[in-house]
Amino acid sequence: MPKASRRRKKRVNLPKRRRVHLAVHRFDNMLYYKRLEPEAFAILSAIRAGNTVANACAAALEGSKPSRVNWSARVKNWFNDWSSLGWFCRI
Repeated sequence: MPKASRRRKKRVNLPKRRRVHLAVHRFDNMLYYKRLEPEAFAILSAIRAGNTVANACAAALEGSKPSRVNWSARVKNWFNDWSSLGWFCRI
């Protein structure tokens, strides 16, 4: 047997585990996912649970850690993205 095939393969270190927030959705019968910031995920989860947009935003941003973030601009961008993806519709 040649030396190359008898060598042990180097073990690859896996990345550290961390919490990831995802939204899974369909568009044109294709499945997609989008990574979300924790606050964005909290807003969408609260809206899905029946909360108003105002209450969902207030609750999600209440305990957020970043201090010098322009939350109004960030939330506006999130809603622009979500609307363009067609995530909001009438029930």
